[in-house]
Parts: sequence; structure tokens; C-alpha cells
Amino acid sequence: KALRPDIQAYVSAYTSFLQESRFEIDGIELLVHDPVRGYAGRLDRTGILNGHKALIDIKCNTFPPHCGIQLAAYQNCLEDGGSYRRYALQLGKDASYKLQEYTDRTDIHVFFAALTLFKWKGRHP
Repeated sequence: KALRPDIQAYVSAYTSFLQESRFEIDGIELLVHDPVRGYAGRLDRTGILNGHKALIDIKCNTFPPHCGIQLAAYQNCLEDGGSYRRYALQLGKDASYKLQEYTDRTDIHVFFAALTLFKWKGRHP
């Protein structure tokens, strides 16, 4: 069955990334949660990239500014999250891809601050 033309380039980009990077996937669409802080999310991919544990969020066309913060929240939910490197994989309309690593250690603190404000706002409408 043929792919829809509007997604063919994204699939090609993802296929190229897998072939060129040799990313070894060990988790797809993992539901992760932090029962203490009360949040959850769905992590796109985990695996081994260049000999290191990696978590990857897949984006189409752009890297949103909050991407590193989102990845830090996912990383926090993993049992051995500190051993994972955080990446976003940008898939382009032209079948290209770009991998961006996020290393800012303050990202998780920004997420916790936003979560705290979100919960506060829910209690004080």
C-alpha cells in the first residue's frame, strides 16, 4: 500500500536517520509517569545511539522551544533516566532530518516550575 504523499518525505527522513545513525530502538511510544509529582507522557523512542542510551522525541519541520524541557520531563520518569542522553529528531518536508541533543541541566527545573504553576492554577481558578 502506498503512503500518502504528504507523509512520504517524513517516512523517508526517518528511514534515512535509522540507516545512517544505526539507532538501536528498544522502546516505542512508551507511556511514562512520575507518580510522586503526578504527570505522565508518551515518549517516542528509547534505544542506543552511538554507544549511549538515548531518548528521542520526533518532530516534524521544527524544533519547538520547549523541546528540551519536554525531554527532561520524560527522562525524569525513567528508572535510570540520568543515564540517557536527550534528543529531538526533526523530520523535514524535503526528506531530510536533523538530530538535536539537549544538554541543559536546568531543563528539568523549568519543567517542575511550570508543573507547579499549572497545578496551583488548577486549585485557584
